[in-house]
Amino acid sequence: MRASVGEGGKNKPADVAIVQDLLNRQPTTMTQLKLDGLTSQELTDAIKKYQEEVMKSPEPDGRVDAGGGTYKRLLKDAAESTADQLFGSRRASLQPTTRTAVVEDLYKKQFGSTPAGLTTVVSALIADVDITDIRWAAYMMATVKRETGDTFQPIEEWGKGKGKDYGDAVDYVDKTGKKHSNVYYGRGYVQITWLANYLKLSQALGLDDQLAIDPAKALEPANAYKIMSYGMRNGSFTGKKLSDYISGTACDYPHARRIINGMDHAYEISAAAEAIEVILRVAVL
Repeated sequence: MRASVGEGGKNKPADVAIVQDLLNRQPTTMTQLKLDGLTSQELTDAIKKYQEEVMKSPEPDGRVDAGGGTYKRLLKDAAESTADQLFGSRRASLQPTTRTAVVEDLYKKQFGSTPAGLTTVVSALIADVDITDIRWAAYMMATVKRETGDTFQPIEEWGKGKGKDYGDAVDYVDKTGKKHSNVYYGRGYVQITWLANYLKLSQALGLDDQLAIDPAKALEPANAYKIMSYGMRNGSFTGKKLSDYISGTACDYPHARRIINGMDHAYEISAAAEAIEVILRVAVL
């Protein structure tokens, strides 16, 4: 939880859902709240009731602040006492019934806009049978958010490799002997570079050498998604993979950045992943 929830709070969906979940884990005298990430008078009343009946507060304010007394008591009294374990036993992966409209609505309320390519990425994640952990999906979305400048659309690297070692045109000779001259700068959701990487991923994805022949194909959403999914799961970019950081009870969002690019913007991406994870859990039926 990162911001305030309830009366006069910021009421970001991820924080609201955490408080809803915590309240639902309290004694049976508490009214069960709908886990939807949306603030309401019912939620404020439930917070006040908890403060009054459980905390014995003489002046319940109907607000939960990150790190505040009500939040700490909610965590203490909940069946699972650490924030990163909330929801975990109930929603482990995306499902075909995941509601993309809910993801879009909560994402907009959380981050202030609905990116043009958001639905495409979410739909691809839902359909991807290799994404078996909802936290993988959350981290992948947070990575796309950062790498595409919040557009969720495959992009070309700014500057197109100018001044970089991979920024010069190189020749690739295909199986027919035809020569192709291309610059293999960053393209896609996660910005793959170098001819060797275009060729390796093209072959791994069953595309033969199409990405080496025409690197612009990495900008097609279907290909961009496959590149990201395969590469992040198998360590194709830096040798580090999702399961190195997110597996079982372990979830190290900050250091998962090493899958793509060292620790560049690691904590920014981690914060986004935390919020997106909650949004995805709310959207799974």
